[in-house]
Amino acid sequence: MSGGHKIGVVVADDSFLMRKLLVDLLHSDPDIKVIGEAKDGVAAVEMVVAKHPDVVLMDYHMPIMDGAAATEKILRGPGPLPAIIIFSAYTREGADATFRCMRAGAVDYILKPSGELSLDLDKVREQIISRIKEVSHATVRRLHPSRVKERKKVRLTGAEPRKVIVIGASTGGPPLIEEILSELPAHYSNVILVAQHMPKFFTQSFAARLNGLTDIFVKEAESGEPIKSGEVLIIPGGIHIKVEQRKVGGGGDVFKLTKDDKEDGIFPSIDLLMSSVAQAYGDRVVGVLLSGMGTDGLEGMRAIKRCGGHTIAQDPKTAVVSSMPGAVIENNLADEILTPKQIAQKIIKLG
Repeated sequence: MSGGHKIGVVVADDSFLMRKLLVDLLHSDPDIKVIGEAKDGVAAVEMVVAKHPDVVLMDYHMPIMDGAAATEKILRGPGPLPAIIIFSAYTREGADATFRCMRAGAVDYILKPSGELSLDLDKVREQIISRIKEVSHATVRRLHPSRVKERKKVRLTGAEPRKVIVIGASTGGPPLIEEILSELPAHYSNVILVAQHMPKFFTQSFAARLNGLTDIFVKEAESGEPIKSGEVLIIPGGIHIKVEQRKVGGGGDVFKLTKDDKEDGIFPSIDLLMSSVAQAYGDRVVGVLLSGMGTDGLEGMRAIKRCGGHTIAQDPKTAVVSSMPGAVIENNLADEILTPKQIAQKIIKLG
């Protein structure tokens, strides 16, 4: 990319020091050019209109207008729309704020290494630069904020599920998972396992958020968790998990959380989860691979296909980043290529 078009970036953060550190960091890469800075959400919106950046690196906690409101306002504007990355604190509060922003249309997030005022950005330099380059080509979707409300959930008996649905996702995945699961009825009788690339605090908050958006029970999976009908289990961040076919009390299969120091550092591993579920449940498995960068999930979908299960890849045209579902399609491993809405309908039909 050097010598040609540079990726135009707007940096929005209420701290002058953080903006300076980020600008200096981004200018160290020849393919990136900071074309604007904003100290609050209103200024960020105005800067996008004036400068037309490819990417906005946005803090959440800003005066006048926070990152979620600014994201929503930017993505209500005329195209072309920039890809927005939220620069978030690694806290439970930071996770909740990040999901608000992603539901508003942000395509990805990066964790600040040491809280709101992080002076050690060198720890995440490569991550920031690589993410900006990745999402500069992302498909930006206009989304509508979801409202969390009390729902009357139906607790099923926990009978053996007829089908086991395994959903894998990475960049751009959380809003899609919200969209799909919020369509499920309270009487849904299969079990759904979700492996979304994100850290521990985030999967806890993600599970709680989804539980408030759906009529079905959603929780973060725990060690030794029995697989029961009528639940969605979110695989914890920071570790890998597989399904071990081990009998307990009532004779059901259980989860076993497995630490695995994979070199690629992608947690939780979609491949490991899908492959172990395929081994345990065979042709009763339905694998779904959503938006994401890289190829995690390719071997897992191959294992599901080999065991006679059913495989669904998100239509790449509807994905923020199409690498993951695209790899499955290119390797002729997708039984169906569906939009998120069609995926939800298919999962309901299976239940």
